[in-house]
Amino acid sequence: KLECARQLCTMQGLFDMEVVATVAAATFSLAAFHVWARRGGGAVRGVTAASAPGRVIFGTLNVLGNAKNPIEFCPQHFRTDAWRKANDAFHASLYGVSFRDVFDTAGPVHAAGLKEWWDRARLHPDGPRYPVDSVCEHINRGVNLALDNRWLSDKGRVNPVILGLDPFGPEGHPTFCEAANPDGGNELVLGAVLDFYAALAAEGQGSTAVGKARAESKILGGADPDQFYGLLVWDLACTLAVRKAPEAFLELCRGSHAVDPTTATAVPQSVLLDRVVSHVLDVSDRHPNIPLIVGLQEPPPDLLTLTATRPDGVEVHYSPTGKPSTAFLYRHCTLVADLTADPTHDFAAVWRDYLADKVPPALAGKAATTVERVSVSVFGLPSGGRVAVLNAHVSSFKAEVGVLGQFLGFAAGHVEATLGIPAILVGDTNIDSPWDKGCRTVDAQMAALAACPVGRLPEAAAAAVRRFEAGLTQTNPAVTVHPPLGSITTMKRRTHFQAQAAKAGEFVVSHKDVVLLPEGYRAVDTQLGVMG
Repeated sequence: KLECARQLCTMQGLFDMEVVATVAAATFSLAAFHVWARRGGGAVRGVTAASAPGRVIFGTLNVLGNAKNPIEFCPQHFRTDAWRKANDAFHASLYGVSFRDVFDTAGPVHAAGLKEWWDRARLHPDGPRYPVDSVCEHINRGVNLALDNRWLSDKGRVNPVILGLDPFGPEGHPTFCEAANPDGGNELVLGAVLDFYAALAAEGQGSTAVGKARAESKILGGADPDQFYGLLVWDLACTLAVRKAPEAFLELCRGSHAVDPTTATAVPQSVLLDRVVSHVLDVSDRHPNIPLIVGLQEPPPDLLTLTATRPDGVEVHYSPTGKPSTAFLYRHCTLVADLTADPTHDFAAVWRDYLADKVPPALAGKAATTVERVSVSVFGLPSGGRVAVLNAHVSSFKAEVGVLGQFLGFAAGHVEATLGIPAILVGDTNIDSPWDKGCRTVDAQMAALAACPVGRLPEAAAAAVRRFEAGLTQTNPAVTVHPPLGSITTMKRRTHFQAQAAKAGEFVVSHKDVVLLPEGYRAVDTQLGVMG
């Protein structure tokens, strides 16, 4: 019998980071659950009794260890007067920055490139028409920020909002703090922004930066000219907004989980990652010697070396594909093989063929990205058995969640049939759960949530999860989903201070994180915990 510990009461109003379910361990990023899986008497295709793993703790955890924007999500106190006042003041400051403000600040170095960019941006159907127009009102409507979050963030790019937690200057103060410093700090940050873009643009000299970029993608940091100048405009706008409203900006930053509210300085990454590891290991420590296998999504490189202390007996394995989108954290078991890129089986090729005629052209890119992000590893257990674990970091399939369910069911079943051992799939499905059309305001949404059993999605929001389940059972009818479908594993609300302008103010509750157990296995215990 599946028992779900409903510990989500404190999640009401927690929006600072994405709520992450961990089927296997209490974790970081606000929520977690773990499942003990035990093989029952039923036969699993190609698996003998000798290969049964006994009891294992499986889990999934989106680490979010590389978050650099301290004010991307609303904190739990977003309804207080102090936070609302600061939010309104900084919103007015950011959305009050005009194209003219930015052009005047950019100076002669970027004048020619910005003029070419402006002429193209105005051709967008909803693009800017006059220099006095607000930069932020035209995000992704003439101002192309598709590359924003991670673009050259490790190569010296500076933005006090998007990259506010990055260290700045020789003393390494966080950029958000330096930009709000009234004693010349903002001028230093502004100068660093201009110098960074000037250095990139200089690579294109010999023809023009724009013309060279069209011929050679490495110029302008790999961005096309529209992306390059859109990002320049955005980084300058954010810096100017902090200059106009430094106190409101700092007040918002103090509310972040990643900022010490008393000193307004960044919490060291080692401390944040220690919380990740310690919450995972709490469950493992309570059940010594039971194997622990947790799929990680978005882990920082060298996770364990970044933590303050290396936990006893814990290992982290990154996929050899070179893309650290996924990794495994494991304990009391051994890594036998990583088959993600193994040419003998070439799972990815089979999965691509499976999806080829099932997704519309508009989602072909997301389907391809999802296939690349599914890793497969085989673990040896103390019982002598082996188990394959698929770790999926899905790129959103939007409305095609039924196809996503079919694919994940097929992928797990294909690995199990190919290897002849049990296959468990863990991961972040990125399923969106839209609110009912009559439930548009945050107050109405929170009222709908409060009327539900604790930890459960409202009926209308759970419709997408039911379509996912229907697709899953088409290709793998015996698989079971944990936690129970319709559980809340994600809760967040984005602010206006990030590049996904269309998502600003959205209150997201969803069941994104799953562990799929194959035929013959049952969940002995499932726990969903909250860190608050």
